[in-house]
Amino acid sequence: MSGIQPFTETFEDHLYQHPVVLKNENGDKIELQAIFQDTLPEGSSVGTVVTLHGAPGSHKDFKYMVPYLQEIGIRCIGINFPGFGYTLFDPKLTITNMERVHFVEAIINEILKVPEDVIFLGHSRGTENALKMAVLNQKKSLAAVLVNPVGLRPHRPVRPVWMMSFIARLYDLKWPWVTWILENVLYYILQQFGIKSKTPFIAALITKNLSTTEFANQQKFINLANQSDLKIVNVYGSKDRLIEKEISQEFAVAFKDNIQLYHNHHVRGEEPEIINSVLNEINRGTRHLSINFTQEGHSLQKDRAYFLAKIIQAILEGRRKALSTSNNF
Repeated sequence: MSGIQPFTETFEDHLYQHPVVLKNENGDKIELQAIFQDTLPEGSSVGTVVTLHGAPGSHKDFKYMVPYLQEIGIRCIGINFPGFGYTLFDPKLTITNMERVHFVEAIINEILKVPEDVIFLGHSRGTENALKMAVLNQKKSLAAVLVNPVGLRPHRPVRPVWMMSFIARLYDLKWPWVTWILENVLYYILQQFGIKSKTPFIAALITKNLSTTEFANQQKFINLANQSDLKIVNVYGSKDRLIEKEISQEFAVAFKDNIQLYHNHHVRGEEPEIINSVLNEINRGTRHLSINFTQEGHSLQKDRAYFLAKIIQAILEGRRKALSTSNNF
């Protein structure tokens, strides 16, 4: 933890800060003061979950899940991507996916030096990076849990794609009057989709993040996951206002031998039936699993926090059992 300092400006527990140095796709050097959550800086013998939020979002998107994980000794590292309220944005950032991946890798590999037994947990826009992190860091990765994942083709707010790309390119020109108009127009448009943005600037940043989503390119990483021992769990809702059910289903079945489960009840709580079904699949070695909450929407990381915590616990316990069995031979 050398050089890591507590972040006290927001009076929250378990927040830390440390400089991160990146290079953008143009080769420009960028230094950011990364703000991240770490519930067990001394490490965990159980395992680690790295959370990757959407756009907008922060580590607080997973605040309902963290207490469950803390209770069973799982370390939670919450990434805060630049510009959404914690890690400050630098205008030289190009917000490409590999830039985002390098930001996460700098925190978990270089600063925190997180060992093996890591699960990457992404929500919405963050799922693309969770999948890539798991595939690119297989020596320490056990699984990717993808909640309300972006699919292999653009979903509702990103269409038409040409318009999204045009707006992002226009914004990148940084003409003051154009910037002001675009930020305020985008702020209004996102409100109509139910996407909350604290400021017009963040609305433009959300748009930029959405415009760089590599939908079809995810197939490359799905193929790599299919050839690996990684577990991939997709959790989505049929009533997601942003990502259509059909897109989520297409994404789920792209994983080889995917097992599809359904939960048709809206009642919050422990959901014993679906939890038992999922645990049975994990315990019998199912690698690719998807769960459709047919009455739920786009905030499953909050609405089904206990359910997700049980999935994570089961994957880590399965890893320990496998190691114990291996050591007995």
